[in-house]
Amino acid sequence: LTVKLGILPQDLVVPDNLVIPSDLKIIMGDLKISVEDSEDQSFYSEKNKSGSNAKLAGKVNTNIAKQIAPELKDLTNKVFYVSSFRSNIINVVNPQTGRSQKNIALSSIPFDIAATEDGRYILASCISTNKISIIDTYNTSYVRDVGVGNLPTSIVIARGVSIAYVANRDSSSISVMNLRTIEIIKSIPVTGMPANLIISDDNNTLYYNDLVSGNVYEVDLNNIDSIYQITQSDNISKICQSGDYLYILSRSNDNLLVYSLLEGKLVKKISVGNKPVDLKVLPYKSKILVLSAGSNTLSIINMNSLEISKTITLKRGGFPSAINILAKTDKALISNQDSNEVGIVDLVQETIIGNLPITTPISSMIISEIRK
Repeated sequence: LTVKLGILPQDLVVPDNLVIPSDLKIIMGDLKISVEDSEDQSFYSEKNKSGSNAKLAGKVNTNIAKQIAPELKDLTNKVFYVSSFRSNIINVVNPQTGRSQKNIALSSIPFDIAATEDGRYILASCISTNKISIIDTYNTSYVRDVGVGNLPTSIVIARGVSIAYVANRDSSSISVMNLRTIEIIKSIPVTGMPANLIISDDNNTLYYNDLVSGNVYEVDLNNIDSIYQITQSDNISKICQSGDYLYILSRSNDNLLVYSLLEGKLVKKISVGNKPVDLKVLPYKSKILVLSAGSNTLSIINMNSLEISKTITLKRGGFPSAINILAKTDKALISNQDSNEVGIVDLVQETIIGNLPITTPISSMIISEIRK
């Protein structure tokens, strides 16, 4: 058998001085084309695009890159830990090049990933092995697994107390993990199949929804026998809490529900884009961000008026999956499961300012500091 690797026509006339990235070598066949390994992956900037030079290919001069892609400065000394529903691998991606520089194999495909408050460890829920995998960001390496309940999904980490909570969907429980000793210290029985687990600002209450009924429950951590249903919605994709309000995103109804914890009732229903998949509440900016995969939009909602102030249309193609806030900046990164790109949003200008190519699909992403 002969496997033909060359896709380009073999009688193609090659332009003089053409250089292509080594990633494309497989399509060349017998064509003689110069190959250059481009460590500095291209960056596509919306503000600086012009004709055929909109996308830089191959080796990028450092001085030029700084001039045409200032958005990358915020990603200096950063690294992405990227998971995908297609693989049991956590990819450690250099955002400056968009390439994976290390792969960390887990025991199964991760459903969710979360970082500890100090950024030292990343926790990944391995759904088919019923374990939480621990990754050390100081040396970008796997540490060990911790057994939890059946089908662990959401992970949430409390602030200031070195405690993590894991929602176990098939065992109707929430595992409590001590992050200092990396061991499970308690299992909390809950009602239904818990999903979209979050913790309150004061660390006293957990909120989750039952995957089947759509009922939203609260768990009093000072009295774990107290579990109350507080509201209900269909096909919940995300829950957030800020101050006196609970924000609930309904994927099938295309709306954001605002529930008052003080009044004990829904106070607002906001129509957003088609198939909303992620939600971020930014009280310090008085903004709520809603990402909608079906309509490829990012809705920006004023927290005070609870009205949409602007809708940003994202680049078409793929399936937008998550909003990642870039700490200490005015930017958010929009990851995409299929397009292998990360969109960069300026939260002050409220516009897309660039798209960063990534060589791996993204379901979840953690932005971490490079440890030296």
